Amino acid sequence: MKIAFVFFFPLGTGGHFNSALSLIRRLIDFGHEVLVLSPGGEDAVTAAFRSAGAAVEAVPDLARWRFLPRPGVVREMSELCAVSGVDLIHAQSPFALAPSLLVANRLGLPCVATLAGKAPRARRPPHRIPVVCYSQELIDDLLRRGRPAESTTTLVRARLDLSAFSPGKPDPSWLARHGLQSDARNTEITRVVTAIRLDHDKRPWLEAILSFVGSEQARKSPMRVYLAGEGPLRCELDRAVSTVPNRDDGEPVLRLIGGLTGEAEMRNFYRFGHLAMGIGRCALEAMACGRATVVIGPAGQGVAVDPTSVVEVSRYNFSGRHFVESTTGKRSLTDVVTHLARDERARGRIADFGSQYVRKNYDATVGARALIDVYQAAGSRGRSTMKTTCWIVSDAVRQLRDRVAQRL
Repeated sequence: MKIAFVFFFPLGTGGHFNSALSLIRRLIDFGHEVLVLSPGGEDAVTAAFRSAGAAVEAVPDLARWRFLPRPGVVREMSELCAVSGVDLIHAQSPFALAPSLLVANRLGLPCVATLAGKAPRARRPPHRIPVVCYSQELIDDLLRRGRPAESTTTLVRARLDLSAFSPGKPDPSWLARHGLQSDARNTEITRVVTAIRLDHDKRPWLEAILSFVGSEQARKSPMRVYLAGEGPLRCELDRAVSTVPNRDDGEPVLRLIGGLTGEAEMRNFYRFGHLAMGIGRCALEAMACGRATVVIGPAGQGVAVDPTSVVEVSRYNFSGRHFVESTTGKRSLTDVVTHLARDERARGRIADFGSQYVRKNYDATVGARALIDVYQAAGSRGRSTMKTTCWIVSDAVRQLRDRVAQRL
């Protein structure tokens, strides 16, 4: 089978792209072919998809599709899929679903949609389209919004390439490249690592991190925080960091690493740390690398991923959104991290649990098999053009209504 993975946003750094890459590798291992369609993307990320064995084609105007169809986009995508012999269209987000449906209708192909991150406010897939969700939170949201229980909705949590993320020591050449040799030799501090995309929608979590590193407890704790990330908020972050006071011994509490691209970079980063804090896929990768991991809440909460919290935390995709209705307590990020920074034995227990949990539940090999089952059950043809057109129009109305409500 040949599957077209359709991305609305350019290929770049982010958990959704990394999850898709891991699943594509396993699909290709199982003998399938993958065509990636996107508006373009970063060279390194595009190269990673090609290295995995996928064909990658750019459809520049795809990212300009917001509310109503752009015929040129559908025509170009259809031609690429037809020439490549695509058997199924897989929209990788609600934003990519409208063009994907029209292409599927035009070519007489089945279509599948993925919901990956937080629940979409407006865009919801048609009931008859099989939907893959990366967390139970998303399935619950679809059912709450009226999706029939008998609709094909599949939970696929397993999306981590465990050959790329495993326990070990950081590569010496990586330490040298980032100027971290002396930090790695320092046995007096606990190294806390965190990676976050510096986009505006991550602001609450970034502010939680900055509040933590600026606290008196952080200054008095024998630790240093290393933050990796790039994005629109980088200049704002640089200004904020300049106001963070040093530890009581004069050493900085926080050090910025900059952007890290690729699995090898991230693997070495997590291995460099003694303790990790983060959200989403970053938390999963750190756990796979054998590091005790704390999930950050958007209002400055924190919880270690251990047997008492993992069911609730994983239900919300390790995003910290579970704190809205948490039963695991609402300790502050500062309290949780500073305690673990001092307690090596507790870190070891949490790290062992996290590593085993991820290997049992998040292996992309299992996720790819689940995707294949979804593809095989998707049928041989897409929806009717009339039904698709009605859905696109109603979807555009929902989006416009949602945007107006946000501005009022």
